[in-house]
Amino acid sequence: MVKIVKRHRTQEVDNIMSLKIQTRTISRTEAVFEGWELEVEDEGVFRGETLEDLKRYLLAMSYVVHGADVSEPWADFVVAGTPCVICHIYAYDAAVIFHWLRNVYNLELSVFTNTWAHPITADIPVNNTIFRLHDVERLVGKSAEEWANDENLTGNVIIEGMKKYREKYGSLYNIPITQAGELRRKCKKAIKSKKWMAQTAETIKSYTYKTYRDLVLAFAGGTMGVNEYYKRMKIRNVHSFDMSSAYPGVMVTRKFPVTPWEPCGYDRDENYRYYLVVKFENVRAKTINKFFPFAKCKDGRGQRDEGLGLKSADEVTITVTDVDFEIFKKTYSYESLEILECYRSRAEYLPAELIRLILGDYGKKTNLKGTGRISEYRKAKVDCNLYYGVAVTKTITDEISFGRGEWHRDEILDEKDFIIRRDDSLKSKPFLSYQIGVWVTAYVRDIMWEIIQKLDRYVVYYDTDCIKCVKFSDEFEQANEKIRERIRKVAEDLNIPVDDFSPKGRTIGCFEREDFALEFKALDIKRYAYRTESGIVAKITGMPNDHINLQDVDDLKPYMQWSAEESGRYLIIYNRNGNNFSVSKLPAEFTMGDYPEFEAFRLIMGWYKDTTGTNIFRGL
Repeated sequence: MVKIVKRHRTQEVDNIMSLKIQTRTISRTEAVFEGWELEVEDEGVFRGETLEDLKRYLLAMSYVVHGADVSEPWADFVVAGTPCVICHIYAYDAAVIFHWLRNVYNLELSVFTNTWAHPITADIPVNNTIFRLHDVERLVGKSAEEWANDENLTGNVIIEGMKKYREKYGSLYNIPITQAGELRRKCKKAIKSKKWMAQTAETIKSYTYKTYRDLVLAFAGGTMGVNEYYKRMKIRNVHSFDMSSAYPGVMVTRKFPVTPWEPCGYDRDENYRYYLVVKFENVRAKTINKFFPFAKCKDGRGQRDEGLGLKSADEVTITVTDVDFEIFKKTYSYESLEILECYRSRAEYLPAELIRLILGDYGKKTNLKGTGRISEYRKAKVDCNLYYGVAVTKTITDEISFGRGEWHRDEILDEKDFIIRRDDSLKSKPFLSYQIGVWVTAYVRDIMWEIIQKLDRYVVYYDTDCIKCVKFSDEFEQANEKIRERIRKVAEDLNIPVDDFSPKGRTIGCFEREDFALEFKALDIKRYAYRTESGIVAKITGMPNDHINLQDVDDLKPYMQWSAEESGRYLIIYNRNGNNFSVSKLPAEFTMGDYPEFEAFRLIMGWYKDTTGTNIFRGL
């Protein structure tokens, strides 16, 4: 029996529905649709062979959910005279299903998404009914097999798994559509300070097109590099140190810019955070490892790179946080500098309720590790990592949409466009402004480079929160003591038990020793192998770890190749030929080329071009 939940202007079907399709790949440009299976909770499984069958079934279902008998002459009047009904359909491979659905619904489809060609939800309007297709993996964050194992699910994994979400949230309508959305809801519920929420809204409302663009320019991700002296060499006895939950660690211990920006001089008042536009002349790196990303040095002349970092420049103008500005001055020599612009914002801790929430999930993750309670551990680990993602998300950005049968990117072109998007972003009542995330990564770089610049020639590899070096040093413990001192300060200031920062003696944000490598070799960032007493470990971006299969560290070489049968990778090809749409899935070979890391990501993750007659590629 179909269960209807009435809302303000719509009605929602509370029966969980899952959709699977069967297809067969013939070639890179040709695939055949072979059937579909739609299961409706408490109603059974319905199957068909063609997309036209599915279209007819959804039309018939639209009458059922409106309580109309299709055989009666007044059925259409009944449907039209009642509120719109929304049915929720959950599926894995939602992007693939969406592309196939374009064959029968191309002009009617609309989406909600932040990723080109990958809907988070897709609405199929049929006869005053909306069938909303959900990408269940964006909510669950794991494969069907992992979900079944973690939650002991039997039968239809999607149906049984979504029952737990419905029990938690009361109805399908109330379930967030992504993991990040679920975490945002938890954070908003925890934060009781109306002052904080009002201040956040005021700060976002103050953003101009220029201010926001400056903050985007000032943002940088994790610092990463390979020491050029050791690149492609096999090195013996390499120590490895990793920060424990680095980003959450700085979120609970550091102060962040929380108020609107105001122009100022760079007076380094500890009650404020600053961002600056600075011009340097005759710049030279002091260190073997290069701090500043070369990709952020486009404005200037005579710029030279090494790896991904700036090696030297005759002149360069950069937009940076105060944290990165101070690191830059320590790691580069320069003939002169000129601060062209400087702005400040008052610095405060994040709300105590949010800090306690982060510490709670860190504590759960730490206490659950190794206990066998896999599902709870994974959930706590994911949440702990998501806090950073929630903080750094660009909520004011170009919009990706689908309408009239085409994908569209609506770019922010001027101040007027920006203000519209900015004000729209405030409707969701955000609890963090974008500038928080900009300083999260900056603070971790500060901790990393305090060590890297001191141990420079001994550091062989570093990536975001990990440093590998050929010398054991007490610099890591000194860094840990500074972190613990910050913890004692914030614990006292916000009345949080200091023990909450160190469950099982593992202090959040502190360096811990990891695998000691008897041998280590790095070709580039995220392309390395090492040998421990337990065997060979290899990491290569784009390759599943269990398919690399190296017998020796020296086996890692540039231009290594894995056949389609060996790689464990698949190429998903979104085909379009006029108004015919199909998706091919083929085993993909893998060649480890000698290209910069950002180019590797582009090649591995694929590219999109939504032009009639042109294939749209996505590598998996």
